[in-house]
This record gives sequence, structure tokens and C-alpha cells, in this order.
Amino acid sequence: LVVAERSALPLINIQVVSESGATTTGKVEDGVLAEGSWFLRDKGTARYDANELAAAKDAIAMQVGLYPGDERSTLSYSILTNYLDDSLAIANELLVHPIYPEDELAKFRTQAEASLANREKNPGQSAGSYFNRAIWGEDKPIASIWTAEHLAQLTPENLKSFGESNVMPSNTTIYMVGDIKLEEARKAVSMAFGKWKSAALPRPIAIGAALPPKARVILVDQPGSVQANIRAGHKLPPYRAEDFTELAVMNGVFGGSFEARINMNLREDKGWSYGMRSGIAQNTSGDMVLTVSGSVQIDKAAESMQEILKEFQEFVSTRPGTTAEFDREILNRTRSIPGRYETSSGFLGSMVAADAYGLPMDYAQSQAERLAALTLEGVNARAEDTLHPDQITWVVVGDLAQMEESI
Repeated sequence: LVVAERSALPLINIQVVSESGATTTGKVEDGVLAEGSWFLRDKGTARYDANELAAAKDAIAMQVGLYPGDERSTLSYSILTNYLDDSLAIANELLVHPIYPEDELAKFRTQAEASLANREKNPGQSAGSYFNRAIWGEDKPIASIWTAEHLAQLTPENLKSFGESNVMPSNTTIYMVGDIKLEEARKAVSMAFGKWKSAALPRPIAIGAALPPKARVILVDQPGSVQANIRAGHKLPPYRAEDFTELAVMNGVFGGSFEARINMNLREDKGWSYGMRSGIAQNTSGDMVLTVSGSVQIDKAAESMQEILKEFQEFVSTRPGTTAEFDREILNRTRSIPGRYETSSGFLGSMVAADAYGLPMDYAQSQAERLAALTLEGVNARAEDTLHPDQITWVVVGDLAQMEESI
């Protein structure tokens, strides 16, 4: 239990985080079980059917978010202080007593099958999944892609069994920020979850290393498409807190913001794209991944790839980051700090993230100091260590009849 008191409003923001996700068993086939068992927790419990559960939440204005992840899964909501006990009783039902009714599972399958059918017709929607699989390999849970066969294997029994075996008090933390004191929170949580018992729990399997990087282009046909959906990038070393602020600023100059080089090139200068960004996907137990992503005019796919490659090459050779770019990124990030953490939900998110990475709970508090300590020379050196133009994996989804020959 982690509590931070903020008593300006009679409101408490709560996240319940379980260290159980799509990758934690190390088995590809368990990814769908992990996600399905989390998504469907609010569709019926030992005490409530789906409609009764919805009514119980509505009665106390409790809007629950269920977010399955790779390494962790989260139940989150905000609640008026005087309804805390009622809300935790409902959270207990969702976490400890879900029953996965067959009729609700059938609805879920139908919705998921419709989504899969749509992706078959519009493979551009799955460009990120294809890129993920190219980076990690198909035998890694982090790169699993849902299929109709996976959905057919879901049953109330195996969903319940997976949840009971992988979500326990010993791997679950409750975080609260708001109008609550630690002792009050401890008493309320004990009353709601005191009878929840842990059994032996296997150690989570680390995400580990991505595939050895190599330059390649993977094309996926989407006949009739007027845009090409591009993913380009490569793996990075695992997350290190002492490096990440510098890495984030480098990415902000390279492609991580509207004013970054990649977007200025392809959107503002060329007019080939509505937006092209770069991002760094991180986790707590394996490699990170740098990805440039966006859509461009189908007849400019090859030229856009050339421009993206040029941005990679020039940043580490003839056109490193400039003082103006560096100062803009530092200023933007510094000015955004108060807005990111002034709300209880923003502060709660920073606490949860810090705890996941083994950092002090107040790690966000020193962000301005970390930014002020950076130098342009350090950011450019970080780019040279990070960006590898000769290792880029490309996944491009579009009408091959219009773009394959030029690529």
C-alpha cells in the first residue's frame, strides 16, 4: 500500500497494480489469457452479474478502468472520500471473485472477432504489431498477435484459472493519492482485502533481449490504400534511469515532438504526411525499442523512407543537434512539469512508474534538476550511441502495386 495525502478536494485517485501481464509467464499462448482475464473482470463476479455490477458502480460514481499490460495490469478509478469503503468492496469483487460468465465471454469474442476482421481488411492498423514481431520474434510474448484461434481457446475456466494463479496479494500494490491518511487507507484496505490469501507464485519471466538488429524492409500489401503506414526503428539497450532523461531529450529533437526534425521534414516541409513521430518503448526487464511511425502519401512512400533514413544518418554525422533545438526541448519539458504533476492523477502516475522501475517515489520531483544538468554535447553523444542507421527494420503497409517497385 502506497499513500500520498492531498486534501484539497474530498477525492481519492486509486490504482491497483498487479505484476501480472501478457509477458510474465514467458509463454506466448498466455498473452491472450492475461489480457482477456483482465478485460473481463467487470463482466460478472461471485456477488454481481454484469448489470448489477454496473449499477453498484454507478450508485457511487465509480468509473473503473481495466488496463492489461505486458508486465503489469492496472485497475484504476477515482472516488469521493466517503465512498472509499464501498469502492474497495467492488474492487475486491473484480480482483478476487471474477467468474467470466459464458454469455459475456461470447459478447467479448464477437467484438474481438469483428476487430480482427477489420484488421484483415485494413492491415495498416496492425503495422505496429507487425513491427513489434519483426523486432522481437514470434516466439516472444511481447510480440504476440491475437488471432481467431486464440479467441476460440478462451473459456470461463481457463480465464479464471489464469487469474487466480497470477493475480495475488503478493504481487499486487494499491496506490492512493488524495484526501486520505495512511492509517485510514490501511484500515480500509484491510477491511476489503484482508481475507485475500496468496499461494506460491512463479517468478515473472523477464522480457529480455530483442532479436539481433539487422537492416531490412518488410512490405505488407493493402490494396487500394491511398497512404503507406510506416514503422522504422531498432532495439535499444535496457532502461537506465541515469541515461533516460538525456535519451528523451535526444528523441525530442530527433522525432518525439511536433517541432522535431522528422515531423518538420515530412509534414511541414514536404507535405507528405499529417504527422510523423519517433518514440521509445520502454519496460522494466528487457530491451527498449526506438520507433519512427506515421502515414504518408502512397506515392511518396519510398521518398519518405529516404528522408527518414537521412534524418538518422545526419543526426550522427553532418547535422547533430543544434543549440536552438536543445534549448527549445529543455524549455518545453521544464515548462510542462507543473502541468504534468499538479493533478492527483498525474502525481499518482509518476509514483506508480517510479515504483515499477525501483526509483524513489518522489523521482519526478527532481526532473527539472536533471534537465538543467544536461548539455548539448552530451545529447549529441547520446545520439551517436543510440541511433544506428545501418540497423533499421522497416515495416511498410500499403498498396504494393503503387509503391513496391520504387521501394
